[in-house]
Amino acid sequence: MKKLLSLTLVAALVLGFASCKKTNSSDTGSNPFYTAPNVTTPTAPTLPVGSVPNKFTKKVVIEEFTGEWCGACPGGAANLKAIVDAHPDLAYPVAIHNANSGYDPYEPSFFNQINSMLGSHSSYPGGNVDRGAIMGASEWAGEVNNRLQVKTDIGVALVSKTTGDNVNLDIYFGVTKPLTKDLYYTVYLLENDMPTSPQGQTSGGSGYKHEHVLKDYLNTDLNGDMIEWVGSEKYFKVQLKNKNIGGKYLNINNCKLLVLVHTKGNVGSAGVEIITAQECSMNEIKKWD
Repeated sequence: MKKLLSLTLVAALVLGFASCKKTNSSDTGSNPFYTAPNVTTPTAPTLPVGSVPNKFTKKVVIEEFTGEWCGACPGGAANLKAIVDAHPDLAYPVAIHNANSGYDPYEPSFFNQINSMLGSHSSYPGGNVDRGAIMGASEWAGEVNNRLQVKTDIGVALVSKTTGDNVNLDIYFGVTKPLTKDLYYTVYLLENDMPTSPQGQTSGGSGYKHEHVLKDYLNTDLNGDMIEWVGSEKYFKVQLKNKNIGGKYLNINNCKLLVLVHTKGNVGSAGVEIITAQECSMNEIKKWD
C-alpha cells in the first residue's frame, strides 16, 4: 500500500512540473499570453515654418544710399524696383537716407556708423550688393544676377508677431551642412510707401513715395550678432522679444523685417559678404523659401 501511494505521489509531481513548465515568450505571437510592447519612434519637432529643406535658395541684399536732396536718386529707386520686379522675394533693397548736411526726415540716427561700415559713400545714388564694393545704380542689376548664382548652405525662416508697438520675432537658421566660419545676423526695420517731407524729393515729381526705408535695427549690434550654433542640429533658433518700435514708423502695416546673414567687418575687408537674407511683414510666418 505504501509503495502504491509513493508511485501515485511521484506521478503527481511529474505532472505538476510538466504543467508548470515556462512557455518561452515570443514576439511572433505564438504565446497567447504575450502582449507586444508599444514602441514609439522619436520624431523631429514640428516647426511652424516647416521642416528644414535639403537645399536653400540664395537671397540678395542691395543697400542703397539716397536722399531727398539728390536729384539722381529717383532714378536709382526705379532701378531697384526693376530688380525687385525681376526677382520677387529674392532681391531685397534697403534705402539708407542721408541728409547731406541739410534735411532729410528719414536719415537714421546711426547713419555715420553704417556709412563707415559700408565703405563711406560719397556719390549718390550708390549701393553695395551683398556688401561688395560700392557701385553706381546702373551696375546693381548685373551684380544681383551674379550673386543669385552663388550657392548657399544656410537659409532663414521667420515668425513675427506684434502687440501694439512691441515686436516679437522668431528667427530660424537652417543648414544643409555644418558651419565652417563665424556668421552673424542683423535685423533691419524697413518701411514702404512713405511720403516725402514738405521740401519734397528733388526730381521726384508729384506724389513721390519712398520705399524700403531703413528705420532702425532690432538686434543688439549694427555690425551683427553672432549666430552661436550649438551641437549638430539642422536648425538654430533666435528669439527677439518685445522690441519696442514706438515712434519709429508711420504705418506699421507698411513695415517689413529684413534679416541678413553675413560675415563681420567693413566693406573692403577680406571675406566680408552677405550670405543670404529673408524678409517678412509684421504678423507673418515666412517659410524657408
